[in-house]
Amino acid sequence: MAEILVLASQIPIPVQATGTSLRLNPLLRHLAEEHEVDLVVFRDDRAERDALIDEAMAFCRSVTTLARPRLDGRRRLTRIVSGMIDRDRPPWELLDPFSNEAVAEVRDLVREGSYDVMFAVNDVWDAMFQLLVSGDTPPRVVLDWIDSPSLIHARRSRTRAGVAGWLARRRTRRVRRWQQRVNARVDAAIYIAASDREHAGAEGNPRVHVVPNGVLLPDRRVQAKSGGPPTLGFLGNMAYAPNELAALRLHERVFLPMRERVPELRLKIIGRDPGPELRRLASSSVEVTGEVDSIWTHLAGVDVMVFPMETGGGLQNKLLESLAADCCVVVTGVGAAGTGELGAQTLVIEDTDEGMIEATTNLLLDAEARATARQDGRRLLQAFDWSDILPRYARIILGP
Repeated sequence: MAEILVLASQIPIPVQATGTSLRLNPLLRHLAEEHEVDLVVFRDDRAERDALIDEAMAFCRSVTTLARPRLDGRRRLTRIVSGMIDRDRPPWELLDPFSNEAVAEVRDLVREGSYDVMFAVNDVWDAMFQLLVSGDTPPRVVLDWIDSPSLIHARRSRTRAGVAGWLARRRTRRVRRWQQRVNARVDAAIYIAASDREHAGAEGNPRVHVVPNGVLLPDRRVQAKSGGPPTLGFLGNMAYAPNELAALRLHERVFLPMRERVPELRLKIIGRDPGPELRRLASSSVEVTGEVDSIWTHLAGVDVMVFPMETGGGLQNKLLESLAADCCVVVTGVGAAGTGELGAQTLVIEDTDEGMIEATTNLLLDAEARATARQDGRRLLQAFDWSDILPRYARIILGP
């Protein structure tokens, strides 16, 4: 039995709270079946935090939440300068201004405990790297980047021109070099998709792995929509900028042009924290749900899920969940990148507005095309079964 110290930014509850919790929640439950798991949370300031801690204690031996100091002007300036001159800190775009305090507390936990593994997830890399540099770590250190920060920056840079584009590309190169320094120090690094590992320059490195997300299926099979007006859908955490941009693109450049040909068409935007621009879209033909108790109920009312992603990285959880609900899916190449060759063979992938309109209209009007898309979606989903993924994920974390 191993003792594992897990560093994360939030308590991974509820499981669909964020993309990270969708990944970390099933993993911790799996690890806790045979090992002792202590969770350290860096900046979870949700009002219901105490209740979430109690729930996490069902599979963690302990849950420690670290205080989040106020970010004043001096701390902001220190963050920028440190990220520019200190090679043992990430570029300032990735720097966590609270990590110095967190490092001191985690260092004490490591010294007082007898941990075999320290496992850091996603955006706590700054604190983890400081611990690596100081040598205050257990024998094995593993980092799950999930999405490659450099790939996210690269995709953003493509939407910018002139000086802004040049600066964005420069940031991308700096972030990529820092990722490589981190990967050279840890015992194992993990990305959610091969495209993320490749962009980090780690393809072929035996210590850098690809572990996709699985999908948590509903308690019972969701039946495909039948009856009612034709409906398009989008799913995601709307506080995540790439999701908001994609939802707005779907409304303006796909849904509205299609309404001219299909006047009864409806649009359902499903997901927590929609901003003012998205909320203003709500009308008799557009539903903006905000946070929902169950995504499956809402997905059951959609004919075609459309994901016109232009930025972002990794494997899109929203895509897997839509397939699990037996929805037809139209997605851009960016949105499908994490599904690999099988995704390229089974998904309807269109990058232009015109292509998405044509593909979506075809699925709405052609029952045979919908049946084929659903069958292909089920075939793709078989490659993302948690029961197959979790044992391999755990082996990478625990090591030989």
